[in-house]
Amino acid sequence: MKTSIKLFIVAIILFSSSAFASATEDRNLSTAENAIHEYIDGITLGRTENIEALFAESFKRNTAGNGAVYSHSKKQVVDFLKQNRNLKQNCITQYDVIEQSAQFALAKLEMRYPEFTKIEYVQLCREGSEWKINQVTTTYKQ
Repeated sequence: MKTSIKLFIVAIILFSSSAFASATEDRNLSTAENAIHEYIDGITLGRTENIEALFAESFKRNTAGNGAVYSHSKKQVVDFLKQNRNLKQNCITQYDVIEQSAQFALAKLEMRYPEFTKIEYVQLCREGSEWKINQVTTTYKQ
């Protein structure tokens, strides 16, 4: 009887551990659409687990504002997103894939906030079996 209870407890622990591990596994980047959804979840819902896997090593973010263009590296963007983990944006998000081939995709994201709209052009490239974001260009409109 004691052995059965111990086996039952071990089974529960193993099941719980595997469920937790699957919740924190790598992101699904097998399609451009999946990568776009992962990006949207990261920037609008603050889901930053393994967020660095989403971006190519050469990633660059360009933001136009105040008559200048500001550029940020992968490390700067990942650090910023992780600092804002679980922060939910007050916006409605939609996207369109503008262009897609076997190795390249370009999407337009619109994040509508109460006072303005943020537009991001997200460029993705296929790296092996995964899609990675290699550039984001951000603009704003009132």
